[in-house]
Amino acid sequence: MDEMEFMATMEEVKSSKLELLKSVENVGESFKANELKNIDYEFLLNLQNYQPAHRYYTKNSEFKPSEEFLKRLEDVDYKNETDYSNSQFYQRLVQSYYSDKIASSENPSDVFEMINTEAFPALKQDLTNMLNYQISPNNEHNEAYFNGLMAMSTDDKYKENLTVKYNKMKGLAKGQPSPQFTDYENHKGGTMSLEDLKGKYVYVDVWATWCGPCIREIPSLQQVENDFHGKNIAFVSTSIDRAKDHNTWVEMVKDKQLGGI
Repeated sequence: MDEMEFMATMEEVKSSKLELLKSVENVGESFKANELKNIDYEFLLNLQNYQPAHRYYTKNSEFKPSEEFLKRLEDVDYKNETDYSNSQFYQRLVQSYYSDKIASSENPSDVFEMINTEAFPALKQDLTNMLNYQISPNNEHNEAYFNGLMAMSTDDKYKENLTVKYNKMKGLAKGQPSPQFTDYENHKGGTMSLEDLKGKYVYVDVWATWCGPCIREIPSLQQVENDFHGKNIAFVSTSIDRAKDHNTWVEMVKDKQLGGI
């Protein structure tokens, strides 16, 4: 939907819920008061989700809603600890607000410092669990995320696991030497090590027979292999299937006519 149609639809949904709440009998006033907030927070959450959902479904990664559309979100209080404990919609609204604020910042460390100073404990705990997944090989701000999450958490086990993960990710960062693989079984026979490919560019695709997105990616990988055929590059598809699924791997490579190594 375009934003005007979407806004009108969300307003209609909100109105129908308010009418239903108004018609309910024999419930306490505190319940009704909480539900009024809940309905409003659900409405605001839908507005907040509009941009990423619209980008996903239209495949337009540059889409941005108008300033007028986003005005409804300008006056939200993201520091209400009571509402955070009472409303899942408010929780998601707040969590997305802060995670987006970090992701869109050129200096995530400053945002983490602000959150660590201002946020209440339950929010900090939820954010540490959420943002743990942002530490990955393609995140150029891994250090800021690591330091920020370490400062926010009070869980020693969490910090220990996060440190292990962060150190692994550092080894996979852009510009680092590739991790080695040694004597991996080659579908075409024999074994293969990364060292055998020294002097070539090497494209490594990690996949599994049970991985739906991996399977959907195969035609694209085949196209890339075809485009670079005869060039000084090796295409290596490394399966992470378990040993018990060895035969499934053998048959899928045949069935999907996987090229490369």
